[in-house]
Amino acid sequence: MLLHVGATLLLLGMLCALTGEPAPSAFVAGAFALHPLRAESVAWVSERKDVLAAVLWMSTMWLVHSNLGFLLAAQGNLDEAVDHYAAALREDPNLAPAHNNLGLALESLGRRDEALGHYSRAVELAPADLQNRLNYARALARSGRRGDAIGELREGLRRQPDWPPAEQDLIRLLAADADPARRTEAVALAETLVRRTTAPDAELLSTLAVAYEGAARFADALGVWRDAITAARAGGRTDLLPGLEAAVAACRARSPVTGAP
Repeated sequence: MLLHVGATLLLLGMLCALTGEPAPSAFVAGAFALHPLRAESVAWVSERKDVLAAVLWMSTMWLVHSNLGFLLAAQGNLDEAVDHYAAALREDPNLAPAHNNLGLALESLGRRDEALGHYSRAVELAPADLQNRLNYARALARSGRRGDAIGELREGLRRQPDWPPAEQDLIRLLAADADPARRTEAVALAETLVRRTTAPDAELLSTLAVAYEGAARFADALGVWRDAITAARAGGRTDLLPGLEAAVAACRARSPVTGAP
């Protein structure tokens, strides 16, 4: 009987999450409580496996919603994905992956303030998950909260030093900072990052070039941009070439030296 009561309560919660209509959900759950599909499963101990199966099924509805949200987002159905992530969080408000994924979907829909709240909650719930923290930092930077983004990236690198995605983001933010000390720090970090790689990497070289530009070292930046183009061609990264060639032209235009090569 206690299992049946538990199943009824779980059904009520599931229906409320799916429909958002408490009154009809309560009516259906009440009907289930009074008239289960198999009365013997409630009445007889030997048949309680059916009730237990129902309890287990309904207790994992958050996972169903979360997975549906992921699939819908991958297909570009962001509005529906948001609905399912929200339903998963109604089932369990402490699901860090659902908060993170909901943040990604909301930001793609232009609902940035809501997204930031969910990114923040994901980091709070799972502080050791570095990808969640990186997503939050990037969203903060896109929202103009660059100082907060730098703080999150530093915390991520404190937890896992030498993590290139976070290092690159941090270097680019520091290189664009108004504080000359931060721009100098960006150069030092970028030079260390490039030295640590065994083979030329076009994306890492691009990060170093950005740092040099931030420090007004335009001649150095132009040389590194060219190295990045060479690395991209050697590595078959032809998709990077248009952006790299545009960066060379922009760097030349910014250089105060007339006739820069």
